[in-house]
Amino acid sequence: MFALTEIFHGDSYGLTNLGELSPEYTDQIAEITFGSITLPVGTFVSGFSGMSFILASIIILVLPFVLSSLLGGSLRIQIIGAASALILILVLRFTASDAARGGALLAIGVFSTLTLIMLIKENVSTNRRTLAIFLTIMILCTGIVLFPSTMSGTPSEQLPQQGSQSTEEQTAQKESTESSSAVEPSDISIPMFDLSNLGPRLQQYTTGISLFIEQPIFGIGGANFADTSQKYGLTDGLPIHNIYLSLLTETGFVGFVLYMSFLATILWQGMQKVVITTDTIPLQIAVLAGVLGYLGFMFWDHLLFNSIVGSFTFYTICATLVNGDQ
Repeated sequence: MFALTEIFHGDSYGLTNLGELSPEYTDQIAEITFGSITLPVGTFVSGFSGMSFILASIIILVLPFVLSSLLGGSLRIQIIGAASALILILVLRFTASDAARGGALLAIGVFSTLTLIMLIKENVSTNRRTLAIFLTIMILCTGIVLFPSTMSGTPSEQLPQQGSQSTEEQTAQKESTESSSAVEPSDISIPMFDLSNLGPRLQQYTTGISLFIEQPIFGIGGANFADTSQKYGLTDGLPIHNIYLSLLTETGFVGFVLYMSFLATILWQGMQKVVITTDTIPLQIAVLAGVLGYLGFMFWDHLLFNSIVGSFTFYTICATLVNGDQ
């Protein structure tokens, strides 16, 4: 609710001691217009999480829990659940993270699909009111996530050239790329999403793969990409915005296999619980959907390795997913 007030305020309040992002670090990236109302979209929508993307990641984990309340209980519970879901997804839309929007769509899709499969497979009877509320909120949440802003449809920026290349090499590479591909990176766009940062991300990924090839077994060392990448022309000094490539680059094949085995075990245990404990299927599906949505978000971000708030919430939810005591 506090983040909701930040949207209408248009900036943070400066309550940094409580976890709000400082106004000097906030940005208004775009605007959303609905009728005569225009509201800013930016990193200031952080609540008390420290940053808008962190808040978005927590919303992805929590949203399926709220959606599960639509499937049972009294009408009062369903109304509260519906209102809470709409508030959560509205706040997420204003956090300026298109990666989080994708993660939210994945979580909603997984939860809706598995829930409908469960209802059909277990032959669970659902009254028309519950089904109508559930489907309506699913559609509204999806619509809010996809609602365009002034930055929607922005194409990808041109990929930066690596600093170690000479002018002749860069020219030759550009001519080779133009002759072998009819589509420039700057031509790529998706109507409802902002791809202006896709080019730099792809450059990060290319550099990360190159570093992995150089040191494939144990990588370049945890959290070393930000410094090492500057030798390859990436002057921003940022970590890889993809936890999977980050693992591969910084911890090598060994670290990647170990961590992915950990994630695979969590998801496998979660699926087993869905199959075995039919009486708690809605809750298990909610947890599983949240985890999958979060992992989808992390394909384009790095908060799992850089945010204590986000990572603690994720691992707590994972522990809930594999817990044998229902």
